[in-house]
Amino acid sequence: MERTPPRPLPRLWSSVQRILNNPTLTDDVVQETFIKAHRDIRRFLGQSQLGTWLYRIAVNQALDTVRKKTAARPLALLPRARF
Repeated sequence: MERTPPRPLPRLWSSVQRILNNPTLTDDVVQETFIKAHRDIRRFLGQSQLGTWLYRIAVNQALDTVRKKTAARPLALLPRARF
């Protein structure tokens, strides 16, 4: 039986999962969130809770991922608009 690694901050993971609807991609985005937060911790001003700051980074990362996925789709594969 394969065990999945524990997920840090389940609420954060769930929020990203609702945007992406892809557990593997969600894991990647959450990991990128922590990498970005670690890299930019000096920019955290303390005007909000750390969890709020992480949430914004995660949501922005998820939305960027959606935009990149959408932009990478060839136009021929887009559904035709029905008027």
